[in-house]
Amino acid sequence: MYKSILLILSIFFISCSNTKNKSTENIANTKKIDTLKYSYRGFNNGLILNLLSNENFEYQEYFYGCLGGGERKKVFGTYKFDKTNLTLIPSKIKLITYPMVRNDKPDTLKIDYGVDSLKIKTQYTIITWGNANYVLTEQFDVGWNTDKKNDYMRFSENYNSGAEPERSGRYLKDRQKDTLNVPLDLNQIPKKWRKLFLKNPLSAKIISSSKKIISGENGEFIYWILEIDKGTKDNVSKGMIFQTESGDCFFEIDSIGVNRSFTKAFPYMCSDENDLSIGAVFQTKWE
Repeated sequence: MYKSILLILSIFFISCSNTKNKSTENIANTKKIDTLKYSYRGFNNGLILNLLSNENFEYQEYFYGCLGGGERKKVFGTYKFDKTNLTLIPSKIKLITYPMVRNDKPDTLKIDYGVDSLKIKTQYTIITWGNANYVLTEQFDVGWNTDKKNDYMRFSENYNSGAEPERSGRYLKDRQKDTLNVPLDLNQIPKKWRKLFLKNPLSAKIISSSKKIISGENGEFIYWILEIDKGTKDNVSKGMIFQTESGDCFFEIDSIGVNRSFTKAFPYMCSDENDLSIGAVFQTKWE
């Protein structure tokens, strides 16, 4: 009887030992998949790029309506990373369309990548600034956004105005990290777009200001047509933002000449219309 009990216990321990060894072996053979996450989050819209250590990627674009409805596009595939150049190779798409009625079930479409209206940007460069990494592309917007800009144009606007690195625009960044107080190495920026980045703040003076009032059924519509004394020779670019020292008034350049530039300003841009008078000084950034 005693020998029988010993035999049963021996079999039990051997079984447990084998199970433990197999479990440990399975854990050892399971390769941990790390993820690098880059994102942008705006008002009811955003971007997410996850780069997995197994060379797969997951990309998302989403936007939602204030009163309901919206869309979330998920793109899956593989990627190639060569020093600072990133190439996405999409293969599958999952498109989720949310109805205007919030309680209704969303529609989900799963298809192979290739439909023009669902394509994404695939060529990126990694720009490092202190502890932060930006994933930027020269490709222009596709899809719902009609703003004809690319990441470098948006990045330069925020850089020139001093918004970066605290506040970023619609481009990908590893936002869990803080940018150290160090200069951005502009040599990382492709030469084609490097001229958009100002080495020093640019100062401009209003040389012409014309107030326009248009009356309509819904009341008066007011705006100002402005001309400033800086142009392409001073490295002014379309979309560049100028502001007063207080920050209470600003405008964005919409057309450029060699020695002057033009724009429109609206009441919501200025708390005091005297800031839009001839002779008023604006800068891209105030130190």
